[in-house]
Amino acid sequence: MDGRRTPSIIKGSKKKEDDDNKFFKSLWVYALVGLFLIATVISKKYIMFSMSIFFI
Repeated sequence: MDGRRTPSIIKGSKKKEDDDNKFFKSLWVYALVGLFLIATVISKKYIMFSMSIFFI
């Protein structure tokens, strides 16, 4: 291909993981972030704070 080296973070793990496994791990991260954002938006006490975090 273009001859670039793979990043050391990816190369560091010796066992090969499937792309599907990484995809589902990223879905869990997105779900946790989404739950955090929902919790901040639901609170009506500090509306400017919650909306500023939501739209960052």
